[in-house]
Amino acid sequence: VIVNFGNESKTLQLNDYLQKTGLDTSIIQFPAVPKGEARIRMFITSEHSEEQLNKAAEIILKAADKFDFLKK
Repeated sequence: VIVNFGNESKTLQLNDYLQKTGLDTSIIQFPAVPKGEARIRMFITSEHSEEQLNKAAEIILKAADKFDFLKK
């Protein structure tokens, strides 16, 4: 799963938040992608339980609200 976020400094803050809440994430930023198109990468496998996926979704939704990246 890749979340396109854009702003590099906010992406670093978002990634830090996601990692502190228990998600294993990594950042894709310039020069791997154009400036202003930073992304967060997360891997989902068949080994993840439904409970783990639901918890990850909750964390991502909280982060979306905290970092204001949900489209309203």
